[in-house]
Amino acid sequence: MKSASKQLRYLGEAALFWLLLPFALLLGPDLASALFGALGRHIGPRLAVNKTLRQRITLAMPEKTPADIAAILTGLWDNLGRTLAEIIFLPRFAQPPWSERIRVQGEEHLRQATSSGRGVFLLTGHFSNWEITLPVLARLAGDHGMVGVYRPLNNPFLDRHLAALRQRALRASHLSNLPGRLIPKTGDQRKNIRAILRALNRREGVVMLVDQKTNQGIQSRFFDLPAMTTHLPAQLAIEGGHVLLPFSIIRTSGVHFTFRFHAPIPAPPPPASDAAVAALTQQINDFLEDHIRAHPQQWLWLHNRWFANQKNRGR
Repeated sequence: MKSASKQLRYLGEAALFWLLLPFALLLGPDLASALFGALGRHIGPRLAVNKTLRQRITLAMPEKTPADIAAILTGLWDNLGRTLAEIIFLPRFAQPPWSERIRVQGEEHLRQATSSGRGVFLLTGHFSNWEITLPVLARLAGDHGMVGVYRPLNNPFLDRHLAALRQRALRASHLSNLPGRLIPKTGDQRKNIRAILRALNRREGVVMLVDQKTNQGIQSRFFDLPAMTTHLPAQLAIEGGHVLLPFSIIRTSGVHFTFRFHAPIPAPPPPASDAAVAALTQQINDFLEDHIRAHPQQWLWLHNRWFANQKNRGR
């Protein structure tokens, strides 16, 4: 019974998306983004999950006032609504004139990493419109191969549509050898890790959003709370001498963004001991936290990132 109810809900979500699709295309990116952002600001705070989000932000940043948290939630729903509208236009972000909507900072870090003769982990989180990440990076990287590691949506009907949009965006980036350019986080984990290793050994870039909770990682700290975190980038970087290049995405206004590449996080030499992997993983979490603190309204707080409560604070 539960399964049938879930399937009906997934079909309803997909039907709503397909109904809105031609409407958003008719409006164009700027109007669609603004309208969906307004809908997000209006509808989001009225949803039951908004109470959970308020508690989550309070837990992570207890120094924030109720007014601060209300402003973060308003910004979150605005950004989420805009992102949903902009996904429809995803393939266009890879080419001019749409690429002119993207301002790039710290590009020298990307150039140095991709010309280092090593594999490159490009690490970020669900910041701003995270879906534009792969087509923009593929365009910036040029002839340097780029592989995206992604988590499929729970809704299989929407996931198929989004996967098709992502592939179209990659084709617009003029990438060759398209098969295998998207690696799922689910399914056969050994197969997925082998695909990541092959990409790194080809000296390609592997793009990962590393801010989600995982049951197969290690316990690290995130906003001074225990959080299960993927240790794969840290372990592989130490074992293979690969580059860990963090980057962030900021929505500056409307459908305009800044991609900021930060200095690489140095990996120690092998072996990849538990202590070394844990320390490097913590540095990655620290980068994510710093960016979220700077732009909390542009992070996807809907993720249940922690398994701890207020009583577990402290080290």
